Amino acid sequence: MRKHIIYSIVIFLMCLFLTSCVDIDNLPIGCKQDYYGNVKPQAYGPAKWVSDEPNMWFEVTTPPDDNSPFDVPLHGEMVLDDKIVKIAVFFNPANSIDIAIEKGKDQYEGSLLGLCKFGSEKLRVKVYKDRDELFNGKYRKITFVRNELTDS
Repeated sequence: MRKHIIYSIVIFLMCLFLTSCVDIDNLPIGCKQDYYGNVKPQAYGPAKWVSDEPNMWFEVTTPPDDNSPFDVPLHGEMVLDDKIVKIAVFFNPANSIDIAIEKGKDQYEGSLLGLCKFGSEKLRVKVYKDRDELFNGKYRKITFVRNELTDS
């Protein structure tokens, strides 16, 4: 009897976990739940997130949309080889970031991947040195600081 109760609990928990990882309507594989959505830069409203070293920024211009897909980019710029280039910043459903150079609509070149530590005023990124095509491992950590957007 005790085994049946334990098995029932395990099966119930597995079913509960699977329903949060499968979109029943479209049946994609993988987790749809964004466990870090409430602490990512989009959660704090419109702002410009700025890094001094390296020199780059991206903007959050609209409030978060719970129905939007995870791969909607945030746009900004960075200085690379003494040139200003446009960038797209992507956050995955977990706690990773992908920064890529924008070459056109939905066209990207080179990227930098990192692990994020989210905060309301700072975003700290630990760069995966083997996944850095932008700076070739020059930066181990990047810190973005939140700046309010003004109406002026």
